[in-house]
Amino acid sequence: MSAEDELRALEQRRCAALATGDFAVLEALLAPDYVHVHATGRLEERGSLLSALAGGPPRRTTRSDVRLRVWGDAALMVGGIVTTIAPAGGRPGHRITGVATQTWVRSLGSTWQLAALQVTPTEPIERILS
Repeated sequence: MSAEDELRALEQRRCAALATGDFAVLEALLAPDYVHVHATGRLEERGSLLSALAGGPPRRTTRSDVRLRVWGDAALMVGGIVTTIAPAGGRPGHRITGVATQTWVRSLGSTWQLAALQVTPTEPIERILS
């Protein structure tokens, strides 16, 4: 399997894990020093993000027009992203449409992990009330 195919499959696994709440998969996919930049510009590190996801509502993430560039043990993934966060606990949900830029690194020459993800919204963040 090519690096490009492997990375696309890992991104599909990440999106599926977000939808099903499979945090073991997310923990394995996110590098120890992972950094997440939300569509609002808020910066969050791995531990804080995993805790928030574990205590939060379900979310569905779809990707489109994903482009990949691989340089040895580093890769850049850029493409469309739509994340829908369900309403929960009396709080509204959200739909975020944008472009995601991801940095993947291969540790010890074998395992790819996501080191950073930054979402730039391309539309206003939509509130979902029910």
